[in-house]
Parts: sequence; C-alpha cells; structure tokens
Amino acid sequence: MKTLEERIKEFHASRQEPTREIKYKLMADNEFTFFRATCHLFYEDLANHPALKQGPNVWVCGDLHLENFGSYRAFNGLVYFDINDFDETLPAPFEWDIKRLAASIVVAGRYKEFSEKENKKAAFEAGMSYTKKMREISLMRQLEVWYNRIDEQAVINLFMNDKELVKRIKTISEKAKQRTHEFVFPKISAFENNKMRILDNPAHISSIEYRKKN
Repeated sequence: MKTLEERIKEFHASRQEPTREIKYKLMADNEFTFFRATCHLFYEDLANHPALKQGPNVWVCGDLHLENFGSYRAFNGLVYFDINDFDETLPAPFEWDIKRLAASIVVAGRYKEFSEKENKKAAFEAGMSYTKKMREISLMRQLEVWYNRIDEQAVINLFMNDKELVKRIKTISEKAKQRTHEFVFPKISAFENNKMRILDNPAHISSIEYRKKN
C-alpha cells in the first residue's frame, strides 16, 4: 500500500515548478488547506469503499468544500450565492459532494478551534438543509428549478437579525458586482504585438510558452 506522501507526489508528478512548490507550501499551512488541496485522496478513498459508490452518477462539483461557495454577478445584474468552482467536476455518485462538504465543515471547524460538538452539529445541519431543499425541488416544475436561486436579498433575509453580518453580506455583494469580465480581463492581460494576451502568473495561470521556458 502506498504511503500518503507517495500518493501526493504521484498525483503532482506532472506539475511543473514553481507551481508544485507553491502547491506544497499551501498544503502545509494548516489542516484545512491540506484538505482543500488533496481532493484526489478523498475521492480515491471513497471509490475504494463499496458502500459509498452505489448511488446514481450525476455531474458533481468534484471538490465541494466551504471555500468553493461564493457570490457572483450574473448576466441579469443580480448577485447570487452558489458554488463557484467547477474545474474538477466529474460524473460520480451524488452523495460524494455532500460527504466532502460535511467533512470540510468539520476540518475547518477544528482549524478554527470550535468544539467537536459544534463541528458535528454544523455538518449535520448542512446535510439536513440539503435534504430539505431536495424535497422542495422534487415538487417543483423544471422551469421553477431552473430559476430557483439564492440571491443577495435571500441571504440578507436569512440573517436579518444579525446586523453586523448583513453589513458584511452587502460589502461582499458590492465586490461581487465588480468581478465581471469587464473588470477582471484588463487586470490579467496585456496588449502585445497588436493582440491581447493573458499575463503569466505561475501561482494561478501560465502559458505553454512560459512552461517550456521554466
């Protein structure tokens, strides 16, 4: 049986420097960043457990954890709260996303030094919220499901008794309204040789030419 270190190194064998070094440093920071950066370990283990691969396959997020939720501005100008990371999506049993989300809540809670009782309660409530929402959706028509979203006002209504949190929500919403291609593209690109090109940033994105040189 391969060790944890061997599995991690094997998975990142094709990753070039300095991105691999950056990845390892982030993983070593704390238990939650390690959890975030090693979803392959999580799903490898789930796939090897017969009882956890019996559900019907759906297109899962692939890396559903607390920090892969966020706010974004949609084409209609409204700000929605939803999953915002799909770079590891794949067909898999539907419950895998729920298990990873629940695990992320516990791991993040331990990192923030909440009690085990609080962590388990939060993970349980997340699972119950999912179950409740799925029951509601099962009674909706197709178009109702399509337009069923969590927007800024819905989040504010949910926490309306917490004035400080509502203030933070509104601040986050205003920032989300600026995160569109009109605002982001000029920051990550440059005009060179009569054409626009994406700037190389090894920690996030780099061109094939850059990788060949480095």
